[in-house]
Parts: sequence; structure tokens; C-alpha cells
Amino acid sequence: MSQQPLDSANKTKRATDPFANVSVFASAGSGKTYLLVHRILKLLLIGVTPAHILAITFTRKAAAEMLARLMNVLSEWAAESDSQLKSILQALSHPYDDASIAKARKLYEELLFSEQEIRITTFHAFCQDILKRFAIHAGVPAGFHVIESNLEIKQEARKQLFKYAQFEDDDKLRQALFTLLQHCNSVNNIHLVLDAFIDARTDWLSFTEQQTNPVACAEFNPVAQRRTQ
Repeated sequence: MSQQPLDSANKTKRATDPFANVSVFASAGSGKTYLLVHRILKLLLIGVTPAHILAITFTRKAAAEMLARLMNVLSEWAAESDSQLKSILQALSHPYDDASIAKARKLYEELLFSEQEIRITTFHAFCQDILKRFAIHAGVPAGFHVIESNLEIKQEARKQLFKYAQFEDDDKLRQALFTLLQHCNSVNNIHLVLDAFIDARTDWLSFTEQQTNPVACAEFNPVAQRRTQ
């Protein structure tokens, strides 16, 4: 017996059913956030503790938008009349007796004063939290800090470069930095040059990918010489 395709209303009802495990495949702007928020609302309505609800998305902006939508809906429910809440719960395919209406109206206050909030976060933040909890098992420093901006990454890269040149037995690197200082005249100018090189590292790697001596290739390549003239 073939299964009849579901219409839009039935698909939404099925996707927001808190007792069902559902995967939704849809393009951007098609209403996935709407479905997720309404699924969370239904979880709260059936009495799931906020601390037991986890929503993970790709960006902080999306996470903030989801939380804002959720709190906006709950704040509206807190101010709705019994007849309005009855219609809302009926549209959500949720019981709309007096107890359910009272529950819906109190959800906003309960969420505001809950000791543990609903976790709406990003994949990166969720994984980072797991790593911090199990730092020893994961082989990472306890209380590590994730570098998120390009400026921080460049600063850390320069710091490690100078540290390596100072404490490791690498005369070639030290000589290269000394030569760079002679040409740049100051440490600040070295920072600017290194940052510029980092920004252009993809071009450099593409240009010298097949070369055994990348520096010599760049110095003596006729095309590179013409570009610098």
C-alpha cells in the first residue's frame, strides 16, 4: 500500500511533534527556524525541563534569532486572553483545557526564573564546551581560549615565530629575521610585512607549490620580477 504524500500543514504538524524523531531537509528561508521554535514550544508545553532542551545551529546570529523568537512568543502568550490561548493551543494540536491554558501563560515567567536556561547555541560553542569539560581526555589545555579574530591569530603566529627563533637552535630562521629587520628598520614594520604575507599566503603557496626552493623561485622567476618592478 503506497503512502500518500503529506500536505504542508501535516508536514509541519509532524515536524513539530515533540514525541517524534524528525529530520527536516529544506533550503534557506523556508521556515526551519519556525519549526524549531515551535518544536521547543511544544516540548515546554508537555513539561520538559528547560535544562533538558538543546538546540544547535551554525551561527551566533541564528542562535540569537531563535532565542528571541521563542521568548517573544512566550511573552505574547503571557498576555493573551483565555480564548486566544485556546485557539493558539488548538492550532498547535495541543490540549486546550484550562490547565493547558494556564501552563502556556506561565511558561514565560518560568523560563525567565529557571536556574538553567534552554541551551540554544552553535556547533562550535557546543563542541568547545565538551572539550573544556573533558580537557584531559581530549588532550587539550584546561581552560583553553579559542582565537576567533584574524588579528589574534596573526599576533599568536608572530609570538610563536619569535619564541621559536629565540629558544630553538635554528640559525637560518634567526638570520632571516635579522635580514628582515635590516630591510624593515623596525619591529613594527616586520609585523606589517609578516601580516601582509599571511594575508597573501594562498597566493604564495599556489605560486611555489611545485618548487623545491620556493624563495629562489620567487627571486629569479621573470614573471615575479616584472610584477615587483
